[in-house]
Amino acid sequence: MESSKLCETRANKTQLQHCINLFSANTRSLKGKTEELSARCCQYEIICLTETHIDSTFPSHQIFDFSGKCIYRRDRTLRGGGVLIAIDDTISSQQITVENTDDTEIVFVRINEAAIIGCYYRPQSDTDFTTLTSALEFITGRYPNDHIMLVGDMNLPGIDWRTETVRPHTPNKQLHYDFIMMMKLHGFSQLIQSPTHIHGNTLDLICSNRPELIYEHDVVTPGLSDHSIITAAIEMESTRPGATTRVIKL
Repeated sequence: MESSKLCETRANKTQLQHCINLFSANTRSLKGKTEELSARCCQYEIICLTETHIDSTFPSHQIFDFSGKCIYRRDRTLRGGGVLIAIDDTISSQQITVENTDDTEIVFVRINEAAIIGCYYRPQSDTDFTTLTSALEFITGRYPNDHIMLVGDMNLPGIDWRTETVRPHTPNKQLHYDFIMMMKLHGFSQLIQSPTHIHGNTLDLICSNRPELIYEHDVVTPGLSDHSIITAAIEMESTRPGATTRVIKL
């Protein structure tokens, strides 16, 4: 069952005023996948993609087989990296410019003047979170009342998110600890606990400073690459505690 249907069902049951559905995936290149991607994400109001592997020669109107999305991109090259956020054009959205992030694969968008979503990809070659920390400090300081979410592929296979600990013999252990501490420092909770990669690691995350507003988050397999798809239903106007994570196989 897709989150869009879950959201509609639960909204009716709990009389939620409004919910927005999130689709997040590591695509390992959009080339040759736009038809499948469009079929799987067309019902979602927010789409976050990592490792898009596109540049300015790949126009935004070719990414999806449907229209009606405002697309915000941070490309790297045709051979790697890249992130994007696509938002329904019926939803108010505006990209937030964060200084000194030109070399970081991240994009932030504010929606409905009430919530901010950041899509982030950490290449394995990145050895610290200095830029991401500065970006979060800017975002949380400038928008202290907003629901702020950070989603994407953090490439941190050594964290056991059920206990928020780092597994023994994890390479770059300090980097994993730094991310956990950074999330705690900014008041974020990480919601995905199930594996999101074929090797059994939880790489694709949803971090939120208002986790009670995310009342459904799912891990959907198979994905569009060796990563699973992450979906979530986000309440924009009221809260509902007690979210759960499920693994869904299609």
